[in-house]
Amino acid sequence: MGIPCGEPVCDLWIIAKQSRTKKIFFNTHAIPPVTNMAAGFKNDRQWNWRNFIMCCLIASGQLAFGYPSSIIATTLGQPAFLLYMGLVTPEGELTGNANALIGATSGVFQAGAIFGILGGSWVMDKWGRKAGVIYCSTLSIIGGTCMAASQDIGMFIAFRFFAGAGSWGFLALGMFHLWAYEYHADSETAPVYTAELAPPKLRGFFVGMNGVGITIGYAIASYMGLAFYSVQNNPAAQWRGPLGLALVFPVWMLIVIAIVPESPRYLLMKGRVEEARAIVMKLHHVNDDPDQEYARGEFYQMQKQVEFDKTLNPSWKEMFTRPSYRKRVILGCTFAFIGQSTAILVINNYGPTLYEALGYGTRDRLVLQCGWVTVGIPFNALGKLIPRFFGMVSHSSAFQVPVLWIA
Repeated sequence: MGIPCGEPVCDLWIIAKQSRTKKIFFNTHAIPPVTNMAAGFKNDRQWNWRNFIMCCLIASGQLAFGYPSSIIATTLGQPAFLLYMGLVTPEGELTGNANALIGATSGVFQAGAIFGILGGSWVMDKWGRKAGVIYCSTLSIIGGTCMAASQDIGMFIAFRFFAGAGSWGFLALGMFHLWAYEYHADSETAPVYTAELAPPKLRGFFVGMNGVGITIGYAIASYMGLAFYSVQNNPAAQWRGPLGLALVFPVWMLIVIAIVPESPRYLLMKGRVEEARAIVMKLHHVNDDPDQEYARGEFYQMQKQVEFDKTLNPSWKEMFTRPSYRKRVILGCTFAFIGQSTAILVINNYGPTLYEALGYGTRDRLVLQCGWVTVGIPFNALGKLIPRFFGMVSHSSAFQVPVLWIA
């Protein structure tokens, strides 16, 4: 049976499958009848410049992950840093425990990611998506400031933990996926806020801008490492300078959250219906659609989806005991695992160190690192277009070929 809404409704129904034996039916548009229901969807007319700007601002948050994640490579490639931290002798030879300490600089960063993501999830659910960004920014600023001011390797490693918590929190929860777990009418799952804003035919491309943002962050970090290496009269600036620039991006995120709206889904979950309605109507406003049927339809679907979600049990136990949830967890974790198995983190974190083993000088090592991350930008952008024309399977297959060739 349909969920009563007290208003005339269209004939379109969604069947939400709660389990294998029970189904919940609800209508998608509790809105007054209009002359042409498809008018708001035709030729993606629902898209507007506000959507595009919001998506760009969200995607710019990827810099807060990409830069601090990549800056360790050029930092470890700076002889001044290695000497100051006691990892090499004045003759350039590694000290006894240098390899273990160098490994810890990366390992602790990844360990911080676990706590940053779990803590960020709790903050966002309790206080909102914007609060989650403040949480990630605070951790990133603390970690970045203290790393740039480090007096020894112990202090550097300790605050790599905070930097990892903040930057990975941005990646998994934050601005670039700032309003993660947002509603999208075509799926039972919960795509990111970018997907909610983007027009259907361009949704993959808009969400894909986040990946481009990561590679740009990687590239900026590498180029800053190369640029500051030229400061030969101040060895400390060669590594402190690039580390300090990492603070720009979390500060930028604090500015961005003053511009972008709170998640409509979060507001609905907290019972702030009118605030959510105002945001959705503004984001999906179409100038030549006087009835704003698309915006009204989107809001109604979002509202009903939230009502349905409140009937579910989204516990940690349920993620692994309920078959439909477990399948999604396995699928998501598998894709993440496969992506990291391409050795991208090894090259990203230790590229200059690997090039040194091949006999390259310091400047050449940094140049090679810049080249490696720069190539990623256009190919990442290309990767966002492939699914649009050939599907996701072709997308995955196309980029596995060069990975296997390199291996």
